[in-house]
Amino acid sequence: MVTIKNKGPGWDWLVTLFHQTPAELGWRESEIFYNSGSNCVKLLRLLGRGRTSWVFEGLVTKGSHVEHQVAVKIAQDFMHERIDKEVQTLSRLSNNDGVPKVLFSNENSFVMEPVCDKIDYYEKNNLDRIIDTLQQAHSKGILHRDLRKCNILKDRDSRTIRVVDWGYSWSSGRSFFNLLKVVIIKG
Repeated sequence: MVTIKNKGPGWDWLVTLFHQTPAELGWRESEIFYNSGSNCVKLLRLLGRGRTSWVFEGLVTKGSHVEHQVAVKIAQDFMHERIDKEVQTLSRLSNNDGVPKVLFSNENSFVMEPVCDKIDYYEKNNLDRIIDTLQQAHSKGILHRDLRKCNILKDRDSRTIRVVDWGYSWSSGRSFFNLLKVVIIKG
């Protein structure tokens, strides 16, 4: 039997790690099933983590056949209502090319396409695209309320700009389109 004389600072961390459950450590299952098991998404890697959720890159599979790449947003334990709100908002904006498309969802996660990357630098046409996307949302009475650099991404394939993270959006029954026109003209 070997006795460890100097356990060192890493030892406490290791013991703490072994005393936590996988859920407490933030570990996730590598596969998530949707629509009563007819759709399976294999999680590949973490793309980002925010205040309320994690976003993973994944593959939609049917049996052993890989369909396509997707992004999967999974709510932290206390933020499930944000997922539902975001799915509803994205559904209302489904005709807008500047937002992700929801493929399927459950009570604490949803699958969307396309997979997007961060933008290193902005071009004038990027800003025009962002304004067009927000104008379309405002015309439907939806305000984003969390617009910042990390929520503006570029589609990996088409390089199209997408405004993401609509979980904090606010919706009224009326259009904000005229208000936005005034801000743009005066700004």
